[in-house]
Amino acid sequence: MEQTNKAAVNGGVSDPTFFDDYMLKEIREMGLTGRIELDDFPVSPRKFAQSRLFIIFSGRNGEGVGDEHKYQPEMFNDLEAFIERVKVDYAPAVLCPIRMLDHSGIALSTDDQWPFNCPWDSWWAGCIFIEKSVEAEIENSIRVDAMKSGESIDEKEIKSVVRKQLYEIIISELKMYNQYLKGEVYTYTIFDEEAEEVISSCGGYYNYQDAERDLREEIEHLKLQRNTAQATMNEDKTHEIDFAGKVELDKFPSDPRKFAQTKLFIIFPTRNGDGVGDKHEYERGDYNSLNEFIAKIHEDYAPAVLYPIRMLDHSGIALSISNEWPFNCPWDSRWAGCIFIEKSVEAEVENSIRADAMKSGESIDEKEIKSAVKKALHEIIISELEIYNQYLKGAVYAYVITNKKTREVISCCGDYYNYEDAEQDLRREIEYLKQQKNTGEARINEDRKHEEATKE
Repeated sequence: MEQTNKAAVNGGVSDPTFFDDYMLKEIREMGLTGRIELDDFPVSPRKFAQSRLFIIFSGRNGEGVGDEHKYQPEMFNDLEAFIERVKVDYAPAVLCPIRMLDHSGIALSTDDQWPFNCPWDSWWAGCIFIEKSVEAEIENSIRVDAMKSGESIDEKEIKSVVRKQLYEIIISELKMYNQYLKGEVYTYTIFDEEAEEVISSCGGYYNYQDAERDLREEIEHLKLQRNTAQATMNEDKTHEIDFAGKVELDKFPSDPRKFAQTKLFIIFPTRNGDGVGDKHEYERGDYNSLNEFIAKIHEDYAPAVLYPIRMLDHSGIALSISNEWPFNCPWDSRWAGCIFIEKSVEAEVENSIRADAMKSGESIDEKEIKSAVKKALHEIIISELEIYNQYLKGAVYAYVITNKKTREVISCCGDYYNYEDAEQDLRREIEYLKQQKNTGEARINEDRKHEEATKE
């Protein structure tokens, strides 16, 4: 069952038709109640921003808006003098002056179009800029994407794309901050109706559709947990088998990084990302940027292939070599480290491919071999990241088989990263146990017949 306050969703916080403590949507399924509401305690998006926002002339109600800085308004006669000082101190890659509007709340903009050119409620208040370290990270990301796609790198085009992305960051982060200042931030909460308690919640959404999507995904995940925990194999009444088997979430899964062919080093984790990835000797304080860290890895390991890693910290940790949504989310994700494969693994993969070619009698084309090796290494990285993300999310399965009468565990196995594989092996194990039981009973019957014949 779903209930939606359409007027509130469409009209935003200015709409007076909210109901049930500003609840915007309610979904009820399998004893779970999910709600989307306005976030009463949102975290300022400026804490995770790539830009810097300095307000120097805040007006009557704008004090505290923007980022903290060392400057005082009495140090400057006008905004131009302030901006010149910022340029000297920070040498930004891009910088835009900022106008402040103080009318039924505070709002910021880089342009002076209406209502930001209102002569009595708006003024030039400060600046927003991006430092060159962020510019370098974005340029590195664009170059990596170009290398992945096999495109030739046009330096002029790279610079143009980088500059475009920097301005897009400024516009996007200003939009989010204006929503924060206005109170247009969303959260979802999921209640267990039977236990009468909150079992999952997440806030800080600046897009209603994102909040609804994640709410639905989390409800589906919780439903899956309930289904897998309750799912049992039907008793085979024909053979009167006393086994009960079920697939459930593995409570103690093995870390897949222990058996990985890749190395995954995280140097700039998000707020909840400490301990993620493989152990290494590097300290985050020794590096000013991800580029510096990656250069050091190339120097120490000379990897066969390496990809920068983005970390997403939202309802759990996830990793990706892509910077597509949601891994390009400016407040919940960041470039965090790298994943790479050493040349010894590359040599093993190449030997395997050559051996397969020799077995099939195919002629060995060196160019084709190199291409196949490169593809295989990429697939290893994608596969191992996918498995590790499942481990971080807790989506690992196990099966357990018990004796229905004694409830004793007869057989169990875990570390399944595919639910269907766990269920398939569970069925096979039960068939094996049935055969053992039937074989044992058949022997007993034969022994009885032999004993009776002997007595006669």
